[in-house]
Amino acid sequence: MFFSSSVIFSTLFFVIFLAIKHECLSAQNEISQLKKTHINYHNKIKSLTRKKVLLIQTVEKIALEDFGFITPSPQAVVISNEKIK
Repeated sequence: MFFSSSVIFSTLFFVIFLAIKHECLSAQNEISQLKKTHINYHNKIKSLTRKKVLLIQTVEKIALEDFGFITPSPQAVVISNEKIK
């Protein structure tokens, strides 16, 4: 009786251990894949931002050369909450 119960408990422990180990490994793989995906998206965002800046510069250059348009430099706007007397 003692032998059979110890075999059953040790087998049950081993099965549970393997199941938990498998879940841990699959979670680690998923985390790794998510990190790679995050890096890929971050790189795409950088690339698209650079393309946007280059496109804006190209449009500004064409507007200046062909139409004589100038683009003003951005200026800070100060907003005050004080009452004017």
